[in-house]
Amino acid sequence: MEYKNLEHYRFKWFGNDEIRNLEEVREKLPFITGFSFGSFTPYYLYLFFHQLWDLFLLQFVSNFIIIFVFYIGYFIFLFSRGFGSDKLSDMDDPIHMILLCCVIFIMIIIQFSILIYSGFHSRKLSWNRCEWKSYEAFEQGEKNWNIVGLIFFVLNLLSIFLLIGAFLLFSTLLLT
Repeated sequence: MEYKNLEHYRFKWFGNDEIRNLEEVREKLPFITGFSFGSFTPYYLYLFFHQLWDLFLLQFVSNFIIIFVFYIGYFIFLFSRGFGSDKLSDMDDPIHMILLCCVIFIMIIIQFSILIYSGFHSRKLSWNRCEWKSYEAFEQGEKNWNIVGLIFFVLNLLSIFLLIGAFLLFSTLLLT
């Protein structure tokens, strides 16, 4: 990909084709354009402190939509079974629990894919938007965020594998 030179600090929504001070950092482009695990930190701390408001807003809105859809689906499930009846505790029909596990799994996959998208673009946007003292300060800060983000990335992967294992165990127990 050919990058354009960004001559001043500015906010551009998902400005992925520009690099600030391109002539000075041309040999360091692989690090600036590389993947960052910093976006996997909890509560979007990396995105907040690096002024990546577009990625911050993307993750926030996706979480809001996912939670909204989940709760709407959950209340439809409750209304279809009837409040205050014995049907709520009656789980003879395993399709509802399997469907609930599938919805949770899809929500995690959507969130995980947005985090990966943020990881591919956040380092470049951070270099463009923040006023770094030097390239070395930027590199050291990114390495620190990368270590913290990598820890939470591994925890996210473990939670996905545990969810898959629990889903498989639960579905085999219900179907037998």
